[in-house]
Amino acid sequence: MIKKIKIGLIALGLLIGLGAAGVFYLAHSINPTQLTSLIASLVKSETGRDFSIAGPIELRFFPAIGVVAQDVSLSNASWASEPKMLQMQKIELQIKLLPLLMKQVEINRINLSGVELYLQAGQNNRVNWDLSTPSDKGQVHSSASPANSAASGIGVITGIEHFKLVDANIHYQNSRGSKSQYSIKNFSADKDGGKTAIELKASDGALQFGLQGKMTSLREIASQWNSAPLKIDTDFEITLDGKSLELVGDVDKKPGQQAQWNMKLKSKSFDLAPLAGGAAVASGVNKAMGSDAQVRVSQKTKSPYFFSDTTLPLDQLPVAQGIIQIDIGKLGLPHLASLENVKGKIVLNGEQIDLSDLSFDWGSGHVKSSILLSQIHSTSPLVRMQGEGNGFTLEQLISAGNPNSKISGGDTRVAFSIVSAGSSLHQIASRASGRAQITVGPAHIAKNFLNAGGDFFVSLLDAINPMRKQFDQSVVECAVAYLPFQNGVVNIADSIGFKTDRLDITLSGTLNLNNEAINLDIYPKEKSGLTTGVNLGGLVKLQGTLEHPGLGVNKVGVLNSAVSVGLGFLTGGASILAENAKSIATKSDPCKTAFHPWDEITKQ
Repeated sequence: MIKKIKIGLIALGLLIGLGAAGVFYLAHSINPTQLTSLIASLVKSETGRDFSIAGPIELRFFPAIGVVAQDVSLSNASWASEPKMLQMQKIELQIKLLPLLMKQVEINRINLSGVELYLQAGQNNRVNWDLSTPSDKGQVHSSASPANSAASGIGVITGIEHFKLVDANIHYQNSRGSKSQYSIKNFSADKDGGKTAIELKASDGALQFGLQGKMTSLREIASQWNSAPLKIDTDFEITLDGKSLELVGDVDKKPGQQAQWNMKLKSKSFDLAPLAGGAAVASGVNKAMGSDAQVRVSQKTKSPYFFSDTTLPLDQLPVAQGIIQIDIGKLGLPHLASLENVKGKIVLNGEQIDLSDLSFDWGSGHVKSSILLSQIHSTSPLVRMQGEGNGFTLEQLISAGNPNSKISGGDTRVAFSIVSAGSSLHQIASRASGRAQITVGPAHIAKNFLNAGGDFFVSLLDAINPMRKQFDQSVVECAVAYLPFQNGVVNIADSIGFKTDRLDITLSGTLNLNNEAINLDIYPKEKSGLTTGVNLGGLVKLQGTLEHPGLGVNKVGVLNSAVSVGLGFLTGGASILAENAKSIATKSDPCKTAFHPWDEITKQ
């Protein structure tokens, strides 16, 4: 027994000695420059891109063989805008020993830091992150040639089991030239049995985004995609400024066929308010709510229009088949009451995405709607939106997001049916056709809430009703806005009307969403009946653009009032009384005049 132990110890000592000798040999026989050249040639053969190292190179042997290089870059696609697709301050590669002794490189681990990554989508569905070589494209790998499949699929790139990225900036340019930038604090993808564990911490300005979970091995996906039947299981938790959303399900991919999705988006509570910075609607709400409303606006989303002309990333949506179920208990909105019990189904059908049967509770009411996107990868995707909601009040919707609003009542109902096409919110608005209507019942609105709307809004209210400053609140008896869209032009023929305890107000004119020009005449009349003077409110005109509205003069109102004033000197004021009496008679109930039957709004 003792003799066997001695033999074992001697054998172990010989192995340790041989290992030390091997490390000593490697330390003196492996040239870092030659190793870098070998890696570069392998990257070139598999991707067609140039891999270069301009900084110092360090070779390590403990705890594993590795290469540390600085000032590293990977060239871009020949058609891309930037010369480099990838630039790194530092890269650490951990290399497997046995393949290296056979003059083959298999990378086990990659750590990257200080990264600038330039991603770009081009015409004809080209993307610069497609790293396959021209010979690989169109090549069909058969099960009879596993060596070829391994060479082109697993190799130096897909053999990586551990990947880490720290302090990176991702620059993205879509096929229409719009650019955006995102920052990654940390990203890791590590082999975990037959899965890949992924963790991401990223930001877009002040917006914090996270992703954590597991999915089918990335190595398996890369090696089998479009060459063998593949099922990709996913189980992720998405976080947005601390609120989480579960993404669970699977994707089936068969060679030569579109991926089949079967996913679920589920959350007890999620918040969309952090995303409001780039949305035109949120920008409009911000202006309406006054200086107290804080909305983050990124430089990249600035636009001369109220509805942003920044290209929507619809061309990056996947061409796939399948279903994504939505089940969110509470969905936060900027400055408004949260949506509750949000349920819906996204049906993916190639170039078409159908968000059907979307429903949610809002306040004490309920909303049902649907959105259909088609030709999503074209230069002008088609959009169809339809929905209706009722049972909630202005008080419920606004006070929840702004407790200082001091609004009470305001039973509200809304319906819309709009079709359009475009690749930005501005294009969609400028090509919209259809109808929309909103009605509001009796409500009390505090003066300080109205005054928070900004200088223009205050000037407009003062022009319509100079006497409003004497009262602490406005009493709205009803409000109706019927908006018929025709190729982006809204013709308002007495189809916006308000009734307060002191005034009847009617608006007529046009709103052209192609250039966002406003041309609306405002006709306010005292409800007390015949007045003894000219109502200067009738001379007010709303003009300018949605982004820069202004007050003007209603020339027709000026002419009519001038005639009335002139005749008034001869008739002792009788003509003025008659003019106001005629106006009150023809616009006696602005809400009834503006209102259209609800079934007319939602009909196809």
